[in-house]
Amino acid sequence: MAKIVFTLILFLISVSGTVYLTYPLYGDYNFKLQEIEVQKEELSGLVTYINSLKKVEREIERNEENFEKIKTALPEDHDAPSLFLYLKNTATENNIKTSGPLGAFTSGDYLSGGEPHTRVSEVNFPVSIQGRYNNVKNFLRETETMARIIEVKRMSISLDGRDPFLPGTETQTESGEIGVNLEMRTFSY
Repeated sequence: MAKIVFTLILFLISVSGTVYLTYPLYGDYNFKLQEIEVQKEELSGLVTYINSLKKVEREIERNEENFEKIKTALPEDHDAPSLFLYLKNTATENNIKTSGPLGAFTSGDYLSGGEPHTRVSEVNFPVSIQGRYNNVKNFLRETETMARIIEVKRMSISLDGRDPFLPGTETQTESGEIGVNLEMRTFSY
């Protein structure tokens, strides 16, 4: 009987010793499992993020042509000489005479809400043209539809130096030509 009690005590001591020695390892095991779950969630979030980046990349590739159009409409440099050459050629194609300082321009920061915009600059330039009504209309239409953003700030129309909207000047002059003075601006980024 003493042998059975002694064996039972040794068994209990060995079981409690095993539990005592293995419980910290079990705690470490559970902690590591929790860390793995957290890292799985982080990895899942990263995979979702990478997939969304790939989707954005595909969207950018699909719209590459549109980005080129935007770069044309809002170039990095104001490139005034090529713009004036375009306007002069468009005037010539539409049988329009240009007068005045075509090619004179002022450049500065674009004002947004009264504050200068740090990345967008504005180029202002005058254009004076003279020609038949339809030719002037075609010139303005071509200027309006060009890829680059051009804004007409002010426009005045005259018939042989007279304002066509004043009483008594409702008809065109004998030459049939009108004069148009434009104050225009364009932008660069």
